[in-house]
Amino acid sequence: VLKAQSAAKSKGYSDVIYLDSIKKKYLEEVSSCNIFIVK
Repeated sequence: VLKAQSAAKSKGYSDVIYLDSIKKKYLEEVSSCNIFIVK
């Protein structure tokens, strides 16, 4: 997590998001915490 955040910040991004490992389409995590989205 820290390596990804450091790389993102060095490229000008404020944070990172992680996608699901199967389809790489759905959000799983933001930064180092889990999120819940209700539609």
